[in-house]
Amino acid sequence: MERSMSELLLRRYRKKAEKLAWLWYEMGSSQKGIRPEPGTWSFTEMLVHLELVQLECLNSMQERLSSGIKKPSGWKYTQRFIRLRLAMWSHRKFKAPEVVKPPADEALLRNWEPSSWLKSLDALEQFYRQLPSSYKNILLFKHPLAGPMKARHGLIFLIDHLEHHRRGMLR
Repeated sequence: MERSMSELLLRRYRKKAEKLAWLWYEMGSSQKGIRPEPGTWSFTEMLVHLELVQLECLNSMQERLSSGIKKPSGWKYTQRFIRLRLAMWSHRKFKAPEVVKPPADEALLRNWEPSSWLKSLDALEQFYRQLPSSYKNILLFKHPLAGPMKARHGLIFLIDHLEHHRRGMLR
């Protein structure tokens, strides 16, 4: 992966994540757990979801990297990635896979802090910085619906996904 592009994307993602974390710390404790509408997530639940997605992204790439499988990307996968980006920029809601849904445990949510999300972001940044350049066009990240994509596309997805939830929160 081109280092300057990945660094730019990592900085952009961190900046957006830190803004949301700052908002969480500035919010009153009673506001953090309020769900705007029935069937929606509270601000804390949304941030927990973003952390879980980020961890799943990192885990899937680490597993793929350690497996030694090097399947090159092609036009078919780029088309899937483009469709995923368009979906993230729409105002539609999508059902989250079970593995990235926030836990229903109220005590856990009450004690959660964005510092854990930002700490896992440190690990994600380290992974991208250490990723061998020979993996630039290898399908490394696996999205549950869009399928496999390049590592850079995985990072762009995380930015789009965070932005999708941020926009939804502002509505």
